[in-house]
Amino acid sequence: MGRFYTLPGTRSRPGVLMLNGSDGGLPAEKDARDLAASGYPTLALAYFQDWSGRPAGLPSSLNEIPLEYLLRGWTGCERDARSGPSR
Repeated sequence: MGRFYTLPGTRSRPGVLMLNGSDGGLPAEKDARDLAASGYPTLALAYFQDWSGRPAGLPSSLNEIPLEYLLRGWTGCERDARSGPSR
């Protein structure tokens, strides 16, 4: 579960994979928007649920999170034309 932030017409820049800390859930939307506003395509990725059980479908605790899940997010960010894969 993630959200991708970018500005229309942004030239190819290094992409940012933003993760939340031990609180779980999605990273702060304001921070992701600020990075995108500075020209950095940003994928805010949740990798386990927050205290309220959101987002659904993710592990309920920070325990044995598969690295493949994070790599899929990273690969998706790399494939976006606004995020240079060599950066």
